[in-house]
Amino acid sequence: MKKLHLPTLLARLTVVVVLLRLSGIVYAQTWSLFGISGMQQSSDQTGTNLWDHMDHTLFRINPANGRLTQVTVMPWVLDSQTIAYCSANGLLYHTGGDGAYRDDPTREVHDQDPNIVTAGGAYQDNQYMGTYNLLTHAMAGVYNANPCPNPDNAANDVGNDGLFLPCFGLPAPVPPWVEPQYRRDSTMTDPTNRITGPNEPSGIHGTAWSSELNSWYLSDGALYKMSLDGMTCTKIGTPVFQIPTDDLITYTNGLQPVADLKALAFMKVGGQTKLFGTWRDDAGTISGNTNGWIMEIDPVTGTNLAQIAVHPPPGGSPVGNGDEFGGILGLAQNPQTGVVYAIRKTENGLPRELVTIDLATGDSTLMGLLQDVDNFWQAITTLAFAPDILITSISQSGSTLTITWTGAAGPTFSLQTSASLSPSATWTTVASGLSGPSTTTSITNSLGFFKISKP
Repeated sequence: MKKLHLPTLLARLTVVVVLLRLSGIVYAQTWSLFGISGMQQSSDQTGTNLWDHMDHTLFRINPANGRLTQVTVMPWVLDSQTIAYCSANGLLYHTGGDGAYRDDPTREVHDQDPNIVTAGGAYQDNQYMGTYNLLTHAMAGVYNANPCPNPDNAANDVGNDGLFLPCFGLPAPVPPWVEPQYRRDSTMTDPTNRITGPNEPSGIHGTAWSSELNSWYLSDGALYKMSLDGMTCTKIGTPVFQIPTDDLITYTNGLQPVADLKALAFMKVGGQTKLFGTWRDDAGTISGNTNGWIMEIDPVTGTNLAQIAVHPPPGGSPVGNGDEFGGILGLAQNPQTGVVYAIRKTENGLPRELVTIDLATGDSTLMGLLQDVDNFWQAITTLAFAPDILITSISQSGSTLTITWTGAAGPTFSLQTSASLSPSATWTTVASGLSGPSTTTSITNSLGFFKISKP
């Protein structure tokens, strides 16, 4: 539920518009948890969904038990998938793709249906970012290193070799940080055509928006800072975990440095917003390590400020000798409650568990397996909270007020008004059955409050 305070003067109304753009204004909101599934390439079909284990699919997650409800299928882009919520515009962002890492233009790839194949998988850069409006379901591209049509296509057979290269995602500009800037064709098989730029993230593992720093932060093992439009990207550094080990011959201080950054999240701890990242591959990889790990990262230097050992949840799947947490693949904090949620990577990587983590003690609590209504696990890779209702703008023309909103709550909505915000205030419904994303109402010069609510 989002509240609007409308003073009598337009000048004061403008102040309210400015305040609505501050991230702090949404703290009273209720929030929903979302996750996206990674590329499992499973073609099993025995449940009510088209595929039992669904690739690049957005799910709403019940934080109480890990149950998944399908929202939509996101655009197919090869390799890593992440989502993150952006408070600057109320949109959910999706990243996928990777830099080129193969030199064979004939190598075939497919989405979930193995009967539909295309050549040239991972032969070109495929980095992609797009947006999803949770209310209107509209999608749009932000950047795309390999948009359609691919220059090497059936109408323009470069090399006359019968090889036509794929394209992925929604239309968007090719980001200037991708190298090479030209589109590799089927004749450019030399490895020099798959160079990686110094500020080019490949196979993004985690994405987080900082409202305070007005930037994206991305991980592909290293840490990057990116502008909202995706056109500027700078590598900050490579945060290093210090993992306890009993190999004291190689590591005389008992700590093995590991650079394998996965999930990212800005979270409030002790009244301060801090950047955290996780280690994704904990299960028995280093002798003597029986915990999962979360690192506090300096967003300016990319260095390890502190790290937290996370203990396995009682009742969780056994990992290693049964006393290990496993990898942490996703991380998110509910802005309303402050509770920290994470995706726990189990022994074989699948299925995955939703847990909560106490950052003060490192204790974790099992909420449930990440599985759908048919009890099929889904390979959820990242987590993101989004507000159920977020007012994005208000404007006045004469005596007409226009309110626009977005958010995770679906139709229908109500517009209500009250003369007071006291606990005993009575709210009067001005309009009901609204589908959004905007509505208008007549206003007077009297003091009043408005809110968009979900019946």
